[in-house]
Amino acid sequence: MAEAMFSLCPRGHGSGTIRLYESMKMGRACIILSDESVPNEGVDWESSSIRVPEADVAGVPDLLDGLRHRTKKMGEHARQEWEKWFSEKVRFHHVAKMCVEMQSMRKIYGRLRRYYHLRHILRPSNFRLYMINKEAPLSRSPPDILVR
Repeated sequence: MAEAMFSLCPRGHGSGTIRLYESMKMGRACIILSDESVPNEGVDWESSSIRVPEADVAGVPDLLDGLRHRTKKMGEHARQEWEKWFSEKVRFHHVAKMCVEMQSMRKIYGRLRRYYHLRHILRPSNFRLYMINKEAPLSRSPPDILVR
């Protein structure tokens, strides 16, 4: 990767790949090969990477030939974005900020989430199981309705 102009970043077991962040750290233009990857908010992906649908992987060599003139600039942008968002100096700050944002969203949507769970419990089949479960003492075996 140290001598390459581009770094191919196919998806891993999930929708993303650690290779993307390694490539950014090394200052390489990233070719993201994934249909399902969700870009991190705030990161300027346009300047440092190219997204290629998985079905178009055969066309990557031709695409790279046409982008040779942009590789150095894309690699520089990739490194700048890594420094800004993912480096050791700023990583903790961004994670803490996201946790605070998630906590505030939980307060906003917490009541809605409770209504969703209540609606689920109040469905006739679910409510019957819920009530049977609440009434059954632990010493007895589960009711026939739960054993199938």
